[in-house]
Amino acid sequence: APVPRPTPPPTPQTARPTPKATTGAPPPDLFEWLHNHRRQLNQEVFRSYTKEGTGYRSYWFQYQDFYGALRLMSGVGDENQRGSNRGAGGQGGGSNREGTHGRRSNEGPDRNLQGGSGFGAGSGAGFITGQGTGGISGESITGLDKHLFYTGNDDPSHWEYGLVNIAAFLSHAMTESITHDACDEFHWERNSDADASTTEEQKGGSDQHYAVSNACGQDGQNYQEFQCGEGEEFMQCAVDRNLILQATTSAVYPNAPPPLSCRPRSTGESYTGYWDVVQGSTMALFPYENTYGRTDVEGCCYWGRGAIHSKGVCNIGKLNYYLGKKAQDEGRKSRYPTTDFCAFPEAICAAPESREMRWVTSMFEWTERVQSYDDMEGWNYMRKLKEFVDFGMVDFEFLEATSGILAKGCHDPPCAGSGTKVNGGYGTGTVHLAEERVKNFQTILIALEAGGEEALLRALIKYFTDRQDVMNGDVLQSQTPQGQMYPSYRYQLPDFLSAMTFISETGVGGRKFYTGEPRVPEGVRYGIVNAVMFLAQAYKEAIQYDACDENNWQLVNDRFPISNSCGQLGMSYQDQHCREDEAYMECPVKKDMEQVALTSAPWFQAP
Repeated sequence: APVPRPTPPPTPQTARPTPKATTGAPPPDLFEWLHNHRRQLNQEVFRSYTKEGTGYRSYWFQYQDFYGALRLMSGVGDENQRGSNRGAGGQGGGSNREGTHGRRSNEGPDRNLQGGSGFGAGSGAGFITGQGTGGISGESITGLDKHLFYTGNDDPSHWEYGLVNIAAFLSHAMTESITHDACDEFHWERNSDADASTTEEQKGGSDQHYAVSNACGQDGQNYQEFQCGEGEEFMQCAVDRNLILQATTSAVYPNAPPPLSCRPRSTGESYTGYWDVVQGSTMALFPYENTYGRTDVEGCCYWGRGAIHSKGVCNIGKLNYYLGKKAQDEGRKSRYPTTDFCAFPEAICAAPESREMRWVTSMFEWTERVQSYDDMEGWNYMRKLKEFVDFGMVDFEFLEATSGILAKGCHDPPCAGSGTKVNGGYGTGTVHLAEERVKNFQTILIALEAGGEEALLRALIKYFTDRQDVMNGDVLQSQTPQGQMYPSYRYQLPDFLSAMTFISETGVGGRKFYTGEPRVPEGVRYGIVNAVMFLAQAYKEAIQYDACDENNWQLVNDRFPISNSCGQLGMSYQDQHCREDEAYMECPVKKDMEQVALTSAPWFQAP
């Protein structure tokens, strides 16, 4: 007769990964953490490369400037900061930060000022604490909470969220500017005029043509048409078609294209041509289009500048409205009260205070456009940032979505309502260098030692939780003697995850369960394989039989010896000794001990 199956318990509910492990120690101070990792950052992040791949310490983007700007933008303040650039001559002018441009307005902040989406519901971003901050209450550079660069300042235990937010920002800065050591956007899109390029190739010409009109926009975009959203139109720059500007930086290699520039049309130049790398000169025999179709550079002065290459009349207009001369003129707080970013956007790379400005303007854009992003349909940057950290920092779709927000205006481009001739092509197409941005993000996380073993454990827990149907349906299944499968009574997913958490965090005797490699991108995969190998052994030994105790399973002369309890497969368990250095740990054999196993084989007349 078949043995009745035990009644399984109710199916467990989905378990969320545990938040970051908490200990009695206070959370680290984020700025101290950054400073302690400055060597890794200088080696891996603040590093530029020649066209031949030779690396060198970036001239335009340096750790101490970034550090000072971050303190300023996060509300910690820029006085007496570690690695401060005060008094140090900088690229693009060399004056110190005590000059007229650097003084703050005496006007108080206008906290009723509206502009763009908020920082995030209930963010509480105004409170900052930690050793490096003195536990002060910080204020943003504009006086608005949404413009505080997020460093985990809503709660002392959230410092790791802040660290990852910094890493995300730096990953884009690496891609846009640091790697190329270029404060200004430079010519990177070539052969944009397909018809002209084909004609030149047929003539035996070069296939390396860079449209002079790339200054108007690259990647199928027209920067001077990047309009602000409804209700914010008054912030954007009015296009000045008479403005004449040239970028301060450009690509550096033999016969590289010159810096981007803008100027009005003239009777002597009714159209622009292209730069021929082989010839090392500008060719203007016929109109040569950029990918948007422009064959001029009139009013095209709003190319990208700064760490993340802020571009377009809206973004640059907001810099002027919140940080520049317009804020000063309207009696609001202004970091750069004499700088008119609309009239002279090149100030970001050429002004005396450029060393600070090239970081501050980019961090401002990050707070305005990325940290504040919420599509009102479920994708909120701040929530996704925290989920990325809580779930082990392995789902890099988070950074891919962030790339879309920064480059195209939405987390999943092409964006709704965008078009090739709508709003200057903003929101169309895919993100330029999307894979490089993710790789840079991974590099920075490793350089900053973000997450470590705690993040690996969270990722491991999430991996098995996300696959609970597979675990419950295929792995944690026991078998009746008749071959029927049923959910194991003694081996269940919540118990497995709880035990793995304990043995990974606390360990036993100084040994812990291996959860992966913290210094390798997606290093949790090693931990997953380790856990799967463990489960494979557990299934063979115990799970498939739903038995906690070893079964009497070895036949000797067609019988099951009672003495199998002493050992099977030719072994004697009481004679299996520890190594010499661990001999003191083994149990003394007690011949008068009596024990009866709680579980055994369930088939009819089983031993």
